[in-house]
Amino acid sequence: MFHRARVRIALPLKAFSLALLCALLAWPAASAESARDLYVRGDYAAAMREGEAQNTGAALAEAARAAIADAQLRDTPCLDCLQRAENLARRAVALDTNNADALVLFAVSLGLQARVVGMVRAKLNRYPEQAKDALENAVRLAPRDGSALAAMGGWHVEVVRNGGILGSVLYGAKIETGKKLFQQGIMADLGNLVLPYQFALSLAG
Repeated sequence: MFHRARVRIALPLKAFSLALLCALLAWPAASAESARDLYVRGDYAAAMREGEAQNTGAALAEAARAAIADAQLRDTPCLDCLQRAENLARRAVALDTNNADALVLFAVSLGLQARVVGMVRAKLNRYPEQAKDALENAVRLAPRDGSALAAMGGWHVEVVRNGGILGSVLYGAKIETGKKLFQQGIMADLGNLVLPYQFALSLAG
């Protein structure tokens, strides 16, 4: 289970980012376990090094998760950290196109970068479209994964919140769709207490 205590998320993307970060699928290979263990212990730099050394889809996904967590713990925004996370997640997906976890981590890296660079640059870089495509693929690969569903719901809520009517028109985002996906995610993973908490934060934001 995702090590929640070491991750700090700031509004307004708190619901989106933490819901994405808590997405953990079954570990497909023992080779990624060492990177995972390092991540759980909070040694993010070592987890990144180990993930890159293993160079598998699962291991690189762990490295991306560690890069995101490291960025979130910094006192000031670290765009370089988030770009590294994006690169690691891209590599993970390239090695394993069926890795839903890597797709979700890729999406969260873009969502967090959007907070740093602002809406205009995020639009120019196509962050919303890329994140949506990744999350839709993640849900397709893991249709009963609560965190992936909640992350997709968070995408809808955040795009409407930040882009208003324009966000709805350009990207097809809808608050009601976001709520529905969040609720589906909660029902799919009733033991995950992060999801209802994030749902409440998303609506409150």
